[in-house]
Amino acid sequence: MRLSIVIIIIIAGLLTIAVRADGSEPVFAAVWSQKEGNNLGGGLYIDQSWDNLVQHWKELGSNQYLADVEVYRHNGQLRFAGMWRVGSGNGALFLMGWDDFEKKWNELKEKQELLDVEIFHTESGWRFLGVWRQKQGPKRGSVGGSGAFFVGLTWEQLVARWKELGQNQYLSEVETYVNNGKRLFAGIWRVGSGNGALYLMTDWKQFAATKKRLDATQEMLDFEMFQNSEGEWNFLGVWRNSGKQAGPLHASINDLRFRPSRADDFLERVKKWRPKNTLVDIAVAVPMTVMRGDTTCKFGDVDCNRCANDVPAQFKLAFEKGHRSWVAFRGGSWTFSGNSKYPPDNMQPEDAFKPFDTGIASKHIQGLVRTNHPKYQYAGSHSHEKRGSIFFIQADKNGNKTLFSLHQSNGHHPSGVAVLGDGLYVAEGDELRSFGVNSSIDNQNTRYFIPKNDPRHKGLQGAGGGLGLAKLEDGGYLLVVTAPGDGFRIGTTIDGLKQNQEPRYTRFYRIVGNDAGHPEEMKDKKLNIQFIGEWKHEGHSKYPDTPLAYSENLSVVTECGTGHLYTIHTTGQYLLDGDGYWRLSRVENGADGPRLRVISMMKQGQDNKDCHHRSSATVHVNKNGHLEFLCTERTVLDRKPTGRFNFKEGTR
Repeated sequence: MRLSIVIIIIIAGLLTIAVRADGSEPVFAAVWSQKEGNNLGGGLYIDQSWDNLVQHWKELGSNQYLADVEVYRHNGQLRFAGMWRVGSGNGALFLMGWDDFEKKWNELKEKQELLDVEIFHTESGWRFLGVWRQKQGPKRGSVGGSGAFFVGLTWEQLVARWKELGQNQYLSEVETYVNNGKRLFAGIWRVGSGNGALYLMTDWKQFAATKKRLDATQEMLDFEMFQNSEGEWNFLGVWRNSGKQAGPLHASINDLRFRPSRADDFLERVKKWRPKNTLVDIAVAVPMTVMRGDTTCKFGDVDCNRCANDVPAQFKLAFEKGHRSWVAFRGGSWTFSGNSKYPPDNMQPEDAFKPFDTGIASKHIQGLVRTNHPKYQYAGSHSHEKRGSIFFIQADKNGNKTLFSLHQSNGHHPSGVAVLGDGLYVAEGDELRSFGVNSSIDNQNTRYFIPKNDPRHKGLQGAGGGLGLAKLEDGGYLLVVTAPGDGFRIGTTIDGLKQNQEPRYTRFYRIVGNDAGHPEEMKDKKLNIQFIGEWKHEGHSKYPDTPLAYSENLSVVTECGTGHLYTIHTTGQYLLDGDGYWRLSRVENGADGPRLRVISMMKQGQDNKDCHHRSSATVHVNKNGHLEFLCTERTVLDRKPTGRFNFKEGTR
């Protein structure tokens, strides 16, 4: 009874758990041991409901016993993976609250051994899943004794128990979970000799080397992989001096850097090893994406942007008046020859840049950005009645800026554009298209579909409110998309125009690949693009009195030192002039995924002739880590046919 009392005391402290966003695909690991018999091993099922698991437990129980269960969330639902081993003694399977579970453990311990426990939180509170097996051999019942079972242990307490009980019991299974931000552990001991090694590491290469070293004398019984609150992967292994030959561990598709195995690779590996070894343990985790940008990028790197120093302070000082302001907004321009045909699509600016009406022109510049290239310094997009365009601007040695290349869009209304390293990105309907800035004169049509697996099945949605990208610390890429777009109509919806009433959302995607424009293809032929959450903008109302919810363009900036990611959404009044707005927000982890916390919003005069925020206003980070601000003329009404686009650039 002593163990039961300890458990009750510890479990009373379990109150809440942070909910992990579950849009990511689960990853899997497996441990094998010496081959048992001539069979191909027991059953293995993943992505099951609870009813499916129970059904298989009943069906296979005549000659197999359930040995391991993993619980995880996938697409918002609790899912179960079950592993069976060939043999008799299929025991109990229970899923219940703690009080009932503790009673059941005491009730069964004389005749059954607890093999596995899963501890997780649901809307109904904490749940404990237990897998038992009938005790085998001549010493059944109380004569054989019962192993220990502890929950709510810190790592130090687990290690102390492992040492204390190791003389006549061996640690066979560890479960880990988080309560109130604190990592805790549960341990299952079984009666017998051979208590082996116990390691917890964050270095995958070191952990794999340790496993290889122990293979000569010990068998791995249990493997756990999990991330801490910072997203760092941890690896836990439990071994036994069992006299059996060790088998392989498969958790990563890369030996030097931890790249977890997805379901298709995991199942392929299980099939491959069945004839040679016996599967003894599986592990499942749903990766979290930590909203931290890569701060090691240098200016000019091909796949990322340089970080900026103290983003909130720079943003604030850029718009302060008087002696403290360190950004000066200066005028600039670029020219084009209207009748000339520009490569690579032989488009004429005379047609491409037509506004098609007067006043608040229906077709206009959708985005203008500063690139990281020394020659092709600017790029942008323009809408059209039939086919929009994406353009690149070059600068000569005297600083004169002229149109260099003009690419036809695949639709009439491309989104604003975003720069990441040497890549320029634009949304065209449901697809994200990318260009190499250094190859801006070449034909380029690299594109891919963004999955519509968000709650409202909207996907890219044309990125009407802008898009931005950043390289993440873990090597992936973050795509941020806001939709719908449109300007800010103060206190009115304007008859016939419903856009002002629509809620605005920012969605977040993680892309894995060689760069953000080339996601890797998985074995099921799908691209490795993970929807990781969306955030509904604050400040939306039927008759709004603030631009807080609205956006026409956005930029994403990584902060040096902290790795914090910031978005700068920009919009303006639905007027030729009026007010324009720059809104700084920090990307943070929320209960259901990333969220935006508004830090600051600055107002600036909006002028159709050189700085029209409702058309395009973006932020760039220069080689010194300084923020640079860019806004552009909305459209050129008087081309003759040669024309000039004006802009304002705020630089230090």
